Amino acid sequence: MQNAAASKTETTAGQTTSRRSLLTAAAWSAPVLALAVAAPLAAASTLCVDPDVGINWGLATVTGAAASLGASSTLERRAVFTPQNSTRPSTPNVTASVRHTFAGNARAETNDGTVSAQNVGGIGQRGYQINQRVGDGSTQPTSADVQSVVFTFDEDLYNVRFAITDIDRAWRQGASTMFDRRTRDFLDGVVLESAAPRTFSIPSGSTVTGAGTSASPWYNSTDGNKNEDAPGGQVDVVFPGPVRSFTVRYLNLGYTQGTTNNTVTQYNDQTIFVTGMRVERRAAC
Repeated sequence: MQNAAASKTETTAGQTTSRRSLLTAAAWSAPVLALAVAAPLAAASTLCVDPDVGINWGLATVTGAAASLGASSTLERRAVFTPQNSTRPSTPNVTASVRHTFAGNARAETNDGTVSAQNVGGIGQRGYQINQRVGDGSTQPTSADVQSVVFTFDEDLYNVRFAITDIDRAWRQGASTMFDRRTRDFLDGVVLESAAPRTFSIPSGSTVTGAGTSASPWYNSTDGNKNEDAPGGQVDVVFPGPVRSFTVRYLNLGYTQGTTNNTVTQYNDQTIFVTGMRVERRAAC
């Protein structure tokens, strides 16, 4: 005898349909739903990641008016980098603007905003030079004397890695070395600012201390000339990204050395370098 439940049918819009046919139709419709969910992931797969692109200052084209000795006018530079170690042969150039402004008694040196003639940071590459004078041999440096250098890229970059090197000081009156000349000259102070978060580390052999903030600038804890191509005056920086812009603020921290020992006795000049960078680019294929 046939089971009454098995023979039961449902009628919709004048058609007779069994429960088995309804289940079969439902099973066929499932892949359609899965495809709809997967579509955004498929679209995202068109994003190409170039993970370890090199930005080499020595191979860059840097243009713009040269700095004039003692000038306090804004200095505008433009840099075009041919990417190194790119995994995509047709990847476009990396471009950036660099803008130097001066406050207080900070003044440009003739090499300010140029690519160094020597390698820096121990990576076998030349670097971007930031240098200045604060004071004239008798003027006390203050916290208002600062050069601000804004690096702005034309695209968002990720995992940006570079170093600031040659952070040193010559502020030890009575020093016996020829470099210090028994004078108070400069005490490099460096602040790194950006809307993007960053981390930093002090490499082995470096005597730099501080946090790189306005309240705690990076500076060297020991006197003497530090080799720009060695770690003695270096700090290593990482921006996880996205980052498009960061600012380096450069000071003479001699004003922090007490009320009777804070006036320069030499027409001082001071220099730091920003090394080449490793970056990650993310763009549509």
